[in-house]
Amino acid sequence: MNMSTGWMIGFGVLWVTVIAILVVLFQVLKVVGTFINKMEAAEENSRRSDNNITY
Repeated sequence: MNMSTGWMIGFGVLWVTVIAILVVLFQVLKVVGTFINKMEAAEENSRRSDNNITY
């Protein structure tokens, strides 16, 4: 195996690693986004019920 072949393989592995990290990050962001949306919705609901109690 000469130098260029090893470099190509290393580059391929690097690309696969970068893509895998990006996919994982995207999944985490989606989960965090839905979690934040749920939290905000819950806060909104509690505010609404507080308003209902007050008036």
